[in-house]
Amino acid sequence: MNKIALSFRAHSAAWITATLAFVLFGIVSFTNHILFRTYALDLGLYTNALYDYAHFRFADTSLFLPENKNLLADHFDLYLMLFSPLSWIFKSYTLLVVQSVAVIAGGFGVYFLLNENEESRPFRIWGMAIFYLFFGTLAALAYDYHSNVISAMVLPFFFLAINRKSWGKAFALLVFMCLGKENVSLFLFFVSLGLFWKYFKSKESRKYILLFAGFSLLYFLFMVKWVMPTIAGEKDFVHFGKYPVLGGDMTAAIKFMIMHPLEFIRLLFVNHMPEDPTFNNEKVFFYLVLFVAGGWALFARPWYFIMILPIIIQKELTNQPSTWGCVYQYSIEFAPVVVIAVMEVVSKWKFNANRIGAVLLFLTLSSTVYGLVERSKAWEKERFIFWQKPHFKAHYDLSDVKVLMEKIPADAAVMANSAYVGQLAYRDKCYTLPFVKDAEYILVSSTESTYPLSVEQTNEFIHALQVDSAWNLLEQRGHVYLFQRKP
Repeated sequence: MNKIALSFRAHSAAWITATLAFVLFGIVSFTNHILFRTYALDLGLYTNALYDYAHFRFADTSLFLPENKNLLADHFDLYLMLFSPLSWIFKSYTLLVVQSVAVIAGGFGVYFLLNENEESRPFRIWGMAIFYLFFGTLAALAYDYHSNVISAMVLPFFFLAINRKSWGKAFALLVFMCLGKENVSLFLFFVSLGLFWKYFKSKESRKYILLFAGFSLLYFLFMVKWVMPTIAGEKDFVHFGKYPVLGGDMTAAIKFMIMHPLEFIRLLFVNHMPEDPTFNNEKVFFYLVLFVAGGWALFARPWYFIMILPIIIQKELTNQPSTWGCVYQYSIEFAPVVVIAVMEVVSKWKFNANRIGAVLLFLTLSSTVYGLVERSKAWEKERFIFWQKPHFKAHYDLSDVKVLMEKIPADAAVMANSAYVGQLAYRDKCYTLPFVKDAEYILVSSTESTYPLSVEQTNEFIHALQVDSAWNLLEQRGHVYLFQRKP
């Protein structure tokens, strides 16, 4: 650990890089939150969970579902409990702060790993900068908060511990990563398989890495086959329903991949939901962006490809086409794996390190801009284009919303549009449109993120409240309404 405790003076370039990155992350993440570009799913949901955990009670799904179930049945995420004390300070910004700091730490993990040997040391700053600008990193920061981001940021430190044969530290980091989300452990099983291949010549390494693989697989099966179904009161893991193309459950998926390997591979590249032709080429473009961003190195170091295989399957075979591309948090695990693979390859080349680093940085920026801006829908572009005015400007006067928000007591139960829930969720009871439940106040817009309702349905909802004798319209500002339940 003495090597990790590096002095600021000796490694000032790393600290400067990290500081600039943190400023960038703040401009992306915090600006989106201020301008109501964060939503009930998932920042609002997890912020409401922070409030519950900070008040020593279990969080539930009441914010986004009609029924109230323990939130651990949806995702077995223990990080929220760990971070909940910070919510007394940062409120609705808590998880955005945690996520940005974690990504900065992940960059230092890449730096420390590259600093380990003479060949890769010249690339340590380049690797750090490329990691911060990788499309998967910036995409995750631009879309709310997700605990798998935190887990992914620990991965470089896990690699470092494996490289140093610090088995106790490696196991502790493995367990910590598993606590972030149940499917992280499946990812870590494949990470361990890749490491087993990489360190196969070392008998000691093989032994411990196999133990890590076994632990990861058992943890995953224990969670999805027993713990989470038991908490949910279901027979099976609820999220398998997102993969009907594989059969809808784990057994059917494994059987399909074994019995139909060519069809399985084909589905990774084509639109398996042809009823929506909008996404016909989405998977191909994702692979193109990944290749330019450094995915080419996976062919030279195939053990890293083994590591990302479950993430590719998880992304590309779901029945939610929006996950197939480059946006959202679904590409964050690629960042540490791909960047480290690239640096491992180029460190063997007999060329000037700075020239190679500059080329790699250019390719990273190009792939990021193409994947997150050129390939995004108009409303998504505003999340990323931090160098342009639209990123800092809302489509309407937000002062109207903020004035109405200030009229809602901090301890009142409230229901609101998804975009407003992100800033209102740090309270006991907060619900997303259209789940009124026992809300005392309703803050609703006829045009702002009305999902899951259409604009027409939302207007009907507002009209129904206006004629409902149980509700009083406190104030209307433009297309935003604030209702209060009558005593």
